[in-house]
This record gives sequence, C-alpha cells and structure tokens, in this order.
Amino acid sequence: PRGIDDEPKATQQQKQVLNRMTSISAFCAQQREWLAAELQSESDAAVDDRKAKGSPDKEGHRSNVLSGLEVEEISVGLYGRTVVTLARTTVRTNAASSSTDQSKETQGQQHLLPAHRFTTGDEVEIRSKTSSAKQNQQGVISQVTDTSISVALFGKQNTAATSKNNETGNDDDDILSTGVPLLLVPSRSVEVHKKYLAALNMLEKQGMDHPISGGVIRAMFQNPQDTQETASNQEEKFTPFNSRLDESQLEAIQFALSDSRPVCNIHGPPGTGKTTTLVELIRQAVARNKKVLVAA
Repeated sequence: PRGIDDEPKATQQQKQVLNRMTSISAFCAQQREWLAAELQSESDAAVDDRKAKGSPDKEGHRSNVLSGLEVEEISVGLYGRTVVTLARTTVRTNAASSSTDQSKETQGQQHLLPAHRFTTGDEVEIRSKTSSAKQNQQGVISQVTDTSISVALFGKQNTAATSKNNETGNDDDDILSTGVPLLLVPSRSVEVHKKYLAALNMLEKQGMDHPISGGVIRAMFQNPQDTQETASNQEEKFTPFNSRLDESQLEAIQFALSDSRPVCNIHGPPGTGKTTTLVELIRQAVARNKKVLVAA
C-alpha cells in the first residue's frame, strides 16, 4: 500500500501540471486579445495616414502606404521567384513657356520615395485603387533603396522578366501589366494575424504534448518556483575569458549557464553590453562542449 506521504506529492504534481495548462490557456487568451488590439491599431493608423496626405503639418510623417508607384523592372530572383521593383519613375511638371502654355512632361527619372515604414522582410500587397483581390499580388520585400522597393512575389508567376521600357504584353488578370498607378500596402496583417491565431490554437490544443516542440513548451511554461531552489544550489562558477565584464554581465552569464534553467532572456538598454555578454556566454558554452546555435 502507498504511504500517507505519497498522496500530497502526487497531488502536488497534479497541481503543477494543472497550473502549467492554465498558464498556457491564459497566455493564449492574452495573446489573442493583444493581437486583436494590434490589428485594430494598424487599421486605424492606415486611415490616419490617408487623412494626413498632403497636410503640411504632417511633413516627414512615415506612412504605412506608398502610392503612385510604377513597375520599374520585373526579374527572376532566388528560387525562381518573380521580383518586382517599384519606383516613382514618371513625374509630370507643368512649365509655362514665354511662347506657349503647353505642358512639359518629364519621364524616365527615378525620384526619392516619400518617408515610409516599409523594410526588408515585410509582407506586402501590390494593388491599385480599382483592382480586385484576384489581381492583387502579394509578396515579401527583398530590397529597399531611397528610390525603389523590390518585392519577391509569393507563388508561381507567369510574368516574364521585363522592364518598364520593354514590356512583353498585357494580361487583364495581372495588375503589374495594366500600367495604372500602384499602391504598396502591408499584407494587411490579416494574413499574419491568421497565422498567429493558428499557432496559438495549436499551442493551446497540444500544449506540452506537442510532438516536436513539447520540450520547448515545457521549458517556457514551467513554474519558476519548481527550479528556483535547485538552481540556487547549482550556480556554476566560471572564470571569464573577458576580464572587463561588469557584475551584471557576469551575473547574466552565470544565470544562463545553469542547466536547471532551460530558458534565459537577457535584456537591457542599448549600449549596456548585451552582445559582449553573448560572446562570453558562447565561449563559456563551447569550453564546456555544449552545442551552440547562434541565430539572428
């Protein structure tokens, strides 16, 4: 028969498991709330940007949307993806002459893009004011310069590599060959929002039993009190390779080296030596024959 002391231990373990499951559910619920607020905030910001266009007091305001773009070039990029380069290459200026009032048109020159928030890696959508969802093209920004933005399109594209001066034909279903001014907008975060929600649903459904990420999930959602006492008794002493590390850096490295702490998050303001701390931590881990993967 089981001893009397076994019952509280079993009950305590059950409570710990239940607390972890509750924390995962609470985490997912909080994340869903924040994601909904973020999506609404981005939508409101896009509306504000459109209202602020042309307003003198908004000069230098970085917009979520770029308009009046043209296809500067279409090429084939990495893995055969179609890469579309968008720029403002046609500018019409009305210049009055002493002998005529006719307009003078300047074409073929690239001009600086207005201030914007787009950066490499952003998922975006290329559309026009009159295009349908079928015509719109989605992709990820592969390059940003002062005068152009290149977008690697998702999926298979049949558009041949061309330039604005060498078009190969028009396709009514392809917005890139219509010649109308184009808009570049964030991939309305709705798609990204859906991906986040799908990941949260999977996390909440499978939890610590996830066949691939179960170990990571258990480490992330374990109760700190479960390992706090063990960790405090197993602090690993070490001799730093870098003798100029300060006390906070040494403390962070010692914290991260503890096997009883599977996850460590080192944070601090810019210039406080986080990268230097990371270098020391890598050297200490390699010296202990630990596997190290550095990702950025």
